[in-house]
Amino acid sequence: MSVQLPPAGICQVDPTRSSITFTTRHLFGLGRVNGTFALESASISVAEPVAESAVHAVVAAGSFHTGAARRDDHVRSPAFLDTDRHPAIRFE
Repeated sequence: MSVQLPPAGICQVDPTRSSITFTTRHLFGLGRVNGTFALESASISVAEPVAESAVHAVVAAGSFHTGAARRDDHVRSPAFLDTDRHPAIRFE
């Protein structure tokens, strides 16, 4: 089986049509938690050779949302993400 790669170049990800979702566990692994982050920007750089390709993404840390306001506020607090001091999470 072979995979066809797109041509070399930069592809922009549309943040209005994208999100980051996650699933984790809480309460000693007994309960499941689903959540989201908003994507601020992202791009995929396809290079020749393909091993030199890269992905860059910026996530709005304050957009952390699980549907439980108290938990979300705690995760955004200085105890965890500290979104006031670190508003963006960057991936490369």
